[in-house]
Amino acid sequence: MRIAVTGSNGFVGSHLCEYLETKNFDVTRIQRKSGSNCFYIPKIDKNTDWAKALKEVDTVIHCASIVHSLNEKNFESLHFYRNFNVLATKKLAEDASKYGVKRFIFISSIKVNGEKTYLDYPFNNKSNTNPEDAYSLSKLEAEEVLKKISKETGLDYVIIRPPIIYGPGVKANFVKLLKYAKYNLPFPFAKIKNLRSILYIGNLTSFIEKCLLTDNSSAKTFLVSDGEPLSTNDLFKEISLHMGKKPNSFSIPRVFMNFIGKCIGKRKEIDLLSSSLVIDSLDLKKLIDWDPPYSTHKGLQLTVKWFLKNK
Repeated sequence: MRIAVTGSNGFVGSHLCEYLETKNFDVTRIQRKSGSNCFYIPKIDKNTDWAKALKEVDTVIHCASIVHSLNEKNFESLHFYRNFNVLATKKLAEDASKYGVKRFIFISSIKVNGEKTYLDYPFNNKSNTNPEDAYSLSKLEAEEVLKKISKETGLDYVIIRPPIIYGPGVKANFVKLLKYAKYNLPFPFAKIKNLRSILYIGNLTSFIEKCLLTDNSSAKTFLVSDGEPLSTNDLFKEISLHMGKKPNSFSIPRVFMNFIGKCIGKRKEIDLLSSSLVIDSLDLKKLIDWDPPYSTHKGLQLTVKWFLKNK
């Protein structure tokens, strides 16, 4: 089975390619950065010609994306996100169906469902969509485009909506949390009783492999997580303990925390750390007979080990 992976040099794409190759899949690496053993696409947009990259490919896994930025303002950047996340995805799916690709796996985002969940109301496969920013709206539009193309052409699809993905090589906000723990900086979330689902990269790659090997994943949207939501403070504590440090957590009133965040322009970051976002992925066992091979404890241990070695 030949698998084409877009964004093969990114965090998710690179892990996925390495994993699939160890499982003896024939992998075509597609990326916008030139390199050895990859198919170089200098620009991915609505005009990209995918003919050569998709030659004899059975499944496309579309990892390439313009990622979410906490600095964006409302929907001002929708045009920016839409050009890549929607129009480029549309062209790739159209060409995939044209050149004989059988299945299209799209890495979307849990943000399509919303920014937060409330007590006893986790997100699941039946939850309504509620994108609240330009990035998540563009991801939802890409999903809808893919479903439309599937209906018109018969191209099979799988949509995966992950929460925050972590693991060796992780970047952005998760690295900031690792740095906080490493330098034993004061962490003001000791009494925040939220819960957040996260996803270890090894669990994501395992789940994608399962989707490749089973017809039960056909034309479905999956919400995938480690299955062990943690509070922000418990997450920080576990990271600290893996680093051999005593967590330097303390507590300040949430109202005061939000006020400080607003004053220093970090309100979104604080809201992200203090709110809940829980995914109910228990039905994945029933739907496609899959369990995450890594516990959150093990995933964090491996991530911390990589961080201490490389950072």
